[in-house]
Amino acid sequence: MPHVPFHDSWRPNDLAQSFRDLGIQSEVRDQRVSVVIPILELLSLDKILAAATPGERTPNKVGVTTATLSYCFERLIDNILIDLDINLLKSWDRCPDFSCVKKALEKCGYVFGSALEIVQLYLPDDSEALGLINEIEILDLRKEDLIVAKDYVGARSVLQEKTLLQTKLEEKIRNLRRKNGG
Repeated sequence: MPHVPFHDSWRPNDLAQSFRDLGIQSEVRDQRVSVVIPILELLSLDKILAAATPGERTPNKVGVTTATLSYCFERLIDNILIDLDINLLKSWDRCPDFSCVKKALEKCGYVFGSALEIVQLYLPDDSEALGLINEIEILDLRKEDLIVAKDYVGARSVLQEKTLLQTKLEEKIRNLRRKNGG
């Protein structure tokens, strides 16, 4: 997940330039950065095994999509939102290649990592915060399983539990920001 560190600010023009430096078409509109990123074919298990043999390649580029990156100051951990032109649920055999997004973000001093990695930037020794992240990830998996099983009432209940844990975690981070004058 993409993240603007607390000591930094959202700089869409710099981010767009980072994409251009990587050879990726980008533009800034209304504090949002639009970029054209490749779409890769997801490999089936057969293709993965075949790719392990000499001469075979990794996923094929099968198109492009526009990704729009914007900053959301209300969110603390995943505060850069990425909107895609494609519906990933309808394109189950394809996936945007986010490696170029990661490179451009890191070039600007931003972070592209897991929630755990981001929380560890601010609360590296806080076992309660790290435990909350672990619980949130477990609840995410449970919620996905319930959705697959079409138990939407159960999924909603798990989502509410997850939201409470996220609120608690975000409050810990907000307190740290206030304490550090941010």
